[in-house]
Parts: sequence; C-alpha cells; structure tokens
Amino acid sequence: DVVHFELPEQGSVGSDGSLLTINAAVGEFKPDAVILVGYAFGKDDKSDQSRSQKIGTVLISEKVADYESGKMKEDKMQSDGMICESGRQLLSAFKHYAKSWNYFINGEKANYEFGLLLSGDKVVDDPKFKKELFERYPRAIGGEMEGRGAYSVCRRLGIEEWIIVKAICDFGDGNKSVDKQTKQNIAAVSAVNFLNHLFTNPKAFEKIIKLDEKKKKKKLI
Repeated sequence: DVVHFELPEQGSVGSDGSLLTINAAVGEFKPDAVILVGYAFGKDDKSDQSRSQKIGTVLISEKVADYESGKMKEDKMQSDGMICESGRQLLSAFKHYAKSWNYFINGEKANYEFGLLLSGDKVVDDPKFKKELFERYPRAIGGEMEGRGAYSVCRRLGIEEWIIVKAICDFGDGNKSVDKQTKQNIAAVSAVNFLNHLFTNPKAFEKIIKLDEKKKKKKLI
C-alpha cells in the first residue's frame, strides 16, 4: 500500500513544513518507508566534464546534509549540521532499478545522479550564496528544502528506510524565474516517472516488505 500526500508549505520548519506534516502523516499511517519526491536545484558544475546535469535530471540522496545549522564566525559559516545516510534497502533498490529507467526529455534520454544532497529552508537563487554552499560541501550534487525535516521525523520514530528523489528545476544561480513553470513541470514529471519505474516493478521493495514481516513476527512472539 502507498500513501501519497502533498506538503502544503516549502521547507522543514514552518507550521505546514515537512517536519510537522510528515510527523503527523507517519503517526496516522505508520509507513515502513518514506520517499520525498519533488524539485531540487542542481550543482551544474561545468568544470567537471563527468557531470551531465540538466533540467529534469533526477537527484537521489545517498546522504543529506543540513546546511542551516552552524556558527557564524568572522563572517564565515562553520557548519555543524547533521549529515545522515538514506535507507540502505531503498538506496540499494533505487541504484539497481535506475539502470533500466528509460525516459526522454525533448528527445534526449534523461539522467539521474546519486550523491549528497543539501537541505535547508532557504530558497537558493543567488550565485554567491550557492558558491559558498558548495565550497562548504564540495561533494554535494544539489539541494532541496524538506529533507532535513523528513530525516528528523524518521529518526525520532524509528523509520530506517527513507530517501529523497527530486529532479532539477533550476540551478540556484539567479535565473529561477526564467521559464519557471515549464522547468518545474519538466522536473516534476521526470521525478515521478523515475519513481513510477520502481513502483511498477513487483520486486523493487521486496526486501523492505520482508524486513517488515520479520518485525511483525518478533512483536507477535
């Protein structure tokens, strides 16, 4: 069974942000796994020829870094926010089935990338701030706004399997408003298509289901 709901507010800490909303949803439905799907901003590192990020490229979290927490000292941010790992079984399934994902954007095969995602409540649309972020986290592949709240809920309530699947709709470089709706539509469809590829495979979440069955048996004993 799958429960889908849309967050009514961007970010993690608002009254309708991911922290409180996902906490309420998990309490109501008691899921075995949590998957965030939506938009992200990309790194777009043109100096690295191995990268091929474009609008619609799907970013999947191996780890998530909370870039908001830290200390300002001498006009510089010293980060001490959590860096947390995504669920092992979900990440394994996504890495395996991503290889057979075939989706085309304007006639060109869409890409995906696994790695470290940044998470904070700021809408990143400034080249200077973005540069500072990636200097603090040089291995990050992009960022979003709800992951740190989702992780906090999952950790507190004992949900080990969680992951972020978000497609690039902009590069946080001051051009967010240019063709915004078109780019967001491309990203939304790409991310959902990627997720649908897994959900339509009957074996994708087999290990998570088996783990849940084992837990239920232990409770009965």
